[in-house]
Amino acid sequence: MRRMSGWEAVCVLLGLVGVLTVPLLRTGSAVAQQREPILVGEIVSASGAFAVHHHGQHGAALAVEEINAKGGVLGRPLQLITRDDKSSGEEGVKAFRELAGMGVVAIIGHSFAATVLASSPLARDLHIPYLVNMGYTAEITEERGHPYIFRTFTNERVITRAFAEMIAKLPARRYCTIALDYVTGRTGTAQIIGALRAYRRDVEVLPGCQYWVPLGQTEFTPYITAILSHRPEALLFAGVHAVSAEAFVRQAKAFRLFDQVVGLHHALAMPGNSAGLRREDIPEGILTGSDLPYPPPRPELRAFVEAYR
Repeated sequence: MRRMSGWEAVCVLLGLVGVLTVPLLRTGSAVAQQREPILVGEIVSASGAFAVHHHGQHGAALAVEEINAKGGVLGRPLQLITRDDKSSGEEGVKAFRELAGMGVVAIIGHSFAATVLASSPLARDLHIPYLVNMGYTAEITEERGHPYIFRTFTNERVITRAFAEMIAKLPARRYCTIALDYVTGRTGTAQIIGALRAYRRDVEVLPGCQYWVPLGQTEFTPYITAILSHRPEALLFAGVHAVSAEAFVRQAKAFRLFDQVVGLHHALAMPGNSAGLRREDIPEGILTGSDLPYPPPRPELRAFVEAYR
């Protein structure tokens, strides 16, 4: 299935907003109703360990600006109301409840899996469409899926399988792993190793060389020295994200880690994991991927990039 672009995701949101606002126009004065904005909620990780996806917030603001410039939806402007989940599932639930109480017709989310999984039951119970463009954990739309949760991108199961197929071609057999100790860090690591072993039965994770670090961790010296002592051939650090990913890469370069071990991260090239890195911060010896080739291959995507800039 082709992955939905950011612009197409906005169109999905507009379609939902249009459908959901029809009943609002059936009561009271049509003229008065048209003067009232349609409220759309937005939950972002503006602070905390995952405060790296500001581009999603900027994109939403751009979409609202463009839509309103063309007359809004059903003659009414959109109004975006933003709340910070502070990179916390508990705070995300509070934000969702607050937005629901304000009468939003839908909520979009630039949050990681913990917030999405915590807030998703509210979307189901309150019948509020929740469109997420972060949180790659598959269970969001699989085991815990319901009619009010929507994902505008692929999930980790697809990404990790493709990555495993690629790294299975490497000669490396002896692996170490390191990941943040939260749902996506654990599931993503397990899925890559599981898929890799389906391609290569000789792959092993070295005993004592699988590390789980706290969310927001930025000091990796003890972990890097421990990994080097095991002498692995490859290091899977795909479960290290956001500010932790940036810190890990900088410190790994200082230790020349990837001169000795091939580094593997399926999403280090995504802005949320590397936007704070300079070219000189990034060592050779890392295999990674991203979600959109640059320059964008399609005219409508190129137009979106220019408008965003």
